[in-house]
Amino acid sequence: MDGIIRKSLSDQVAQKVKNQILNIELPPGTRLFVEDLAEKFNVSRTPIREGLRELNAEGFVTYDNKTYKVSEYSITEIKDLFALRKILEVFAVRTATERMSDNKIKLLRKLCLSNNLISTGDDLYINFQNVDMNFHEIIGEGANIPQLSRFFTSVSERSWWIIRWLLESQVSKSFSMQDTFDEHLAIVTAMENRDTEQVAKLMDEHMEKGEARILKMLENL
Repeated sequence: MDGIIRKSLSDQVAQKVKNQILNIELPPGTRLFVEDLAEKFNVSRTPIREGLRELNAEGFVTYDNKTYKVSEYSITEIKDLFALRKILEVFAVRTATERMSDNKIKLLRKLCLSNNLISTGDDLYINFQNVDMNFHEIIGEGANIPQLSRFFTSVSERSWWIIRWLLESQVSKSFSMQDTFDEHLAIVTAMENRDTEQVAKLMDEHMEKGEARILKMLENL
């Protein structure tokens, strides 16, 4: 089975379960049984409970004092999450435009220009999301604000999780990737020009359009 080496068992349990949630191996609403996870990871029940409590604090797992389940988000909660993410992304890109090196910005442009190399087939949407995530992560890191990093990661992970779930469902098949790529390229151009006002405006619009695309997918569920 998927054994866990002894280090910090609860942290390792949390990361393994989170990875399965993020990859939709454990879809929203899935019940999580402490005994089953303990057997699967070959550990006692205590680090399983501690790991699940950690995921509960991060918003990936719910607990009603009896049952652990993979979180399910309402439309309102999804809107709130993406509204918060937009604030963070706009702040991050404005700051990154001032602080990132020219070489880092060139890396972003290279990433944008590699979009046409994304393979087709079953992995199309997964590859698309990986490129999209990489783009925003580079900007978040480029802002170089340690106090923001953990919060930024927490909000981003939950956003990507919702997007991955939708991209792997049937409702996503009409999703246009090219719109996202074009918006990324415009953001990079503004960063190259060190135009903080324009880049903030473009990121704000990008996040608004992204939320609209997500909400349209949710309407079809």
